Amino acid sequence: MGRVRADGGGRQPGLDLPEERPRLPARPAHEQTLLDYAVLGFSLDRHLVGHYRRRLAVLKVVPSGELGRRPEGKMVVVGGMVVCRQRPGTAKGYLFLTLEDEGGLVNVIVRPDVNARYRDALRNHPLIAVAGRVQHGRGVVNVLAERAVALELGVPDGGREGEGHSPSAVGSPVRSHDFR
Repeated sequence: MGRVRADGGGRQPGLDLPEERPRLPARPAHEQTLLDYAVLGFSLDRHLVGHYRRRLAVLKVVPSGELGRRPEGKMVVVGGMVVCRQRPGTAKGYLFLTLEDEGGLVNVIVRPDVNARYRDALRNHPLIAVAGRVQHGRGVVNVLAERAVALELGVPDGGREGEGHSPSAVGSPVRSHDFR
């Protein structure tokens, strides 16, 4: 009685029990993506922001790939996961954010007064939308923030009723890199 070792090195003592695959309920796609981010820091199947695209469309969020085509000074709304927050001591209180959506990255510049007004959303939430004006300079597109709102991770666009609404099962696996 025993099991054959995977490396072919003979038999190893063990129990010969019938191995039936447990039947687990299907996990909603949103929850699986959150788990992927919790374990891996990313998902191979789908970008997390993709689960919120309809909500972002209602907010008229401009996808990162289209931002460069907006004219200088145009008011836009951008949104995504906060992948980086920077507030260097030499920046006179300015906060610099990098947001990520399915298509790429968006640079956001936040003046001190705007940072103070929307501090909770800008500092504590992994998924946000920011309204501001487009700035073009030296081949880089930025958004100068005027307003910000946090988006709840546990409430995706959804598919079927109740799909993916279990934030307590996963928590907040999306972590930004914050520098002071």
